[in-house]
Amino acid sequence: MISDAESGDIQRYVCLGDIVGYNADPAACLDLVQGLDCPVIKGNHDEAATLTCDLPHFNPLAMKGVEYSRRALKPEKLAYLQCLPMTLGFRGFAVVHATMYQPQNWQYVYSHEEVWQCIQFQPGRLCFIGHTHSPMIYFEEAGRINVVEMKSNTSIPIDLESKRRYLVNVGSVGQPRDGDWRACYVIFDDGKNTIEFRRLSYNINATKKRITEVALPEILSQRLSLGR
Repeated sequence: MISDAESGDIQRYVCLGDIVGYNADPAACLDLVQGLDCPVIKGNHDEAATLTCDLPHFNPLAMKGVEYSRRALKPEKLAYLQCLPMTLGFRGFAVVHATMYQPQNWQYVYSHEEVWQCIQFQPGRLCFIGHTHSPMIYFEEAGRINVVEMKSNTSIPIDLESKRRYLVNVGSVGQPRDGDWRACYVIFDDGKNTIEFRRLSYNINATKKRITEVALPEILSQRLSLGR
């Protein structure tokens, strides 16, 4: 993803959280993000890794990944994750991992009602989220919510209309949930007022092998190929 972004005119990165939790190399992932020297917000898996208690709302598979990250990360790395903000605002857009409505509750955004609630609480016309790992564009127009699933194999900039409010799910770089195993990220061009979803292949077999090597549950390896 980094090399792909560097091939374009990218001026700044923003990380929407969940750096650790599922993967076999949480320290390396965190080092990579910190090396970008970019704004970072906290994801629910990042928060879970900093806690010492069991989390009943996490499923058993997710907890295995969280517990592994707790063991693999040094205290200073856990302290960094613990201090990350829940939301950030920039000129022209805002970011949150889950939803602007009570972000600390980690609510998932699926239904039109949940989208509407999130849009009402976002500070401006454009907000980027993650959490569900499914690339989507939601927009409000004349009191109605519209949904566009981003399943295209082509990277085409999408114009954002000035009279609409947008909620954009950027997908995920790893652990997708939309049936497409490739990494996904979004480029926002604030000059042209466009967004572009980028889908990238990576060495998935090496990633799956690492999950097996550190004795994480096999299903965490298998699901990467399924995109679920």
